[in-house]
Amino acid sequence: ELIKFKEDSGNLDPPSNTLLYKWVYSIRRKYRDMKEDKHVSGLDQQKIQRLDEIGFSWNSVKENRKQRKIEVLVQETKPKAKPTISKKELRWNELFEQLKTYKEENGNFTVTRHGSTLGRWVSSQRLAYRKFKNGE
Repeated sequence: ELIKFKEDSGNLDPPSNTLLYKWVYSIRRKYRDMKEDKHVSGLDQQKIQRLDEIGFSWNSVKENRKQRKIEVLVQETKPKAKPTISKKELRWNELFEQLKTYKEENGNFTVTRHGSTLGRWVSSQRLAYRKFKNGE
């Protein structure tokens, strides 16, 4: 009956107002009792294996939702690793900010190349862009 329910509904969680639900609930309870080394009748390793083979979940939908919520909370509380930025990238970002300031103050990107770190950097960015466009 459980296999037919799965074929019809696509899951193994029958509605709570059915006899099949009561049977599934009792199987899950018996399984939990077995895990706690309590004496259980009507459920053995062969039946457990057969249920596993059809994808039976030993937790109810409610328990699965609760477990997923716990997993999400654990993920959210894990400290996030700070991305490491190389010195080269830090320097690029610093010069980029300088270029933005230059643009605000001068209204253009015409930075003189000679005698200026920013000018040399802009020149090297333009060269890198040209090489990129040419497929180099």
